Amino acid sequence: MYFKRLPTLLAINSTLIITGCGDRIPKEINDLPIANAGIDQTVTLNQSLILRGTGRDDDGDIESYQWREGTRILSSLSIFSYPTDITGAHTLTLIVTDDKGATATDTIIVNVVSSNYKLETTTTIPTTTATTTTTYSTPISTATATDTTTTTNTSTASEPVIIPFVEPVSTTSTTTITDTTVESDYQLKVLGSDTSINSSISLGNTPKSLYLILSNSANSSTTPIVTTDIIASKSLKVVGTIPIIEESKIIDTPDYVEDFKLQSSALVAEAKEMPISDISPRREDIVGNSKTFYLNQYGTSTTTASAKKIISTIATNMGTKTLNVWVSDDSFDSGDGCSKANCVTQDMVDVLADSFLKSGLDNDIYDWVTNIYGEEWGTNRGMIPIDDEITILLTDIDKDNNPNGGVIGFYWSKDNHERSLFTASNERLMFYVDSVMFANTVAGVWNIDTFWAKEVISTLAHELQPMISFYQKEVSLGTPSETWLDEMLSDCKEALVQMHILPLCTI
Repeated sequence: MYFKRLPTLLAINSTLIITGCGDRIPKEINDLPIANAGIDQTVTLNQSLILRGTGRDDDGDIESYQWREGTRILSSLSIFSYPTDITGAHTLTLIVTDDKGATATDTIIVNVVSSNYKLETTTTIPTTTATTTTTYSTPISTATATDTTTTTNTSTASEPVIIPFVEPVSTTSTTTITDTTVESDYQLKVLGSDTSINSSISLGNTPKSLYLILSNSANSSTTPIVTTDIIASKSLKVVGTIPIIEESKIIDTPDYVEDFKLQSSALVAEAKEMPISDISPRREDIVGNSKTFYLNQYGTSTTTASAKKIISTIATNMGTKTLNVWVSDDSFDSGDGCSKANCVTQDMVDVLADSFLKSGLDNDIYDWVTNIYGEEWGTNRGMIPIDDEITILLTDIDKDNNPNGGVIGFYWSKDNHERSLFTASNERLMFYVDSVMFANTVAGVWNIDTFWAKEVISTLAHELQPMISFYQKEVSLGTPSETWLDEMLSDCKEALVQMHILPLCTI
């Protein structure tokens, strides 16, 4: 006789449990994923910050990422740019989900602080004395201005260099007396801005080179006459005269672009994990068309610009290239002026475009620079496709409306990324050029040979090297170039093409 054991129904505390025998189906065990949001960050207000989260699943794959601040979803990518426009401590949570639906979280604190702070260090070393007396016999603005300098150096040993600096001298006959002590190996010191300056400089117990820089207080071509009375075997040499545009400060690359470079490698690595680009070819680069450009890394600052010049299918040693020149609508003069201090005209656009790219080989900035460093863009994964086009955007950088200083122009690698990875990308190889400085005149005249126009031409030559370096090194080789090296290469490249640039800027 065959007996089959039937299941037994038990009731325990109103909970039903069925027990029995037979085949057992083991329950699948899923190892929970692990989330890593990275380390806590402290940044200054509006500083670029890119966060890279990671996830690991030992028995499967990570299917999705999500960044949250409170209940607000910030991003559905593992890496994203976090806006640092609000001071305070921000708690961010990374949520990772594996292929079986299990989740894990990790949090970091982003502390955004005001940038209004200063770090100072002071080093004191034993001193001996050098005395510098500077006297201007007449106001510096007159044609007969002279300068008498007496320097006594009693130091006996060697090493650091102190560089005192004399600011523009006022026309008021006053005297400044200062005592200065060397605080580091190399030092820049303002001694004063009066017609008579008596300064006692403590040089330390090592001999040092002492440079005195004199500057006129106004736009004057007068050269101060320097006479010296120094101890035996010592001499004061006139190194040279450098013309300076008064009160101007030109910056090639702003801090926010430099900050972005520090995070760039993580973005490039993330891009390589994405599918091959499926961005459709652009159809907007047609003269007269209008579009919006993102001006910062958060997408919160924009400008509406119009295409003013398209130079297409130009043969170069790197293949056929196209240049697109766009100008912000508030910076362009169509005949009735513009809202900026200086307005860009079509003639200015034409000259700029012709300087950067034109028919013929070895006759423009693009040829001279790429012949040295190579092509600016090529095969990549997860970034903008190859279209052999470069864009120049003329806009009021930082919207400061300053014709005599500020950021004159730069290349920014954020625009090489797809918007699916970096939402503030303009998805094109491009330069930003300050329209107000570019359109600045000298004595009411503008041409490519005037100071500000030549500065823009030089800046484009300078910034093409970082554009090339980003592709050739960071994208292709995975080895980013350090800023100091890029700057050195850019400066060397400017010197190498100087023989071409100078004739270019002559009309």
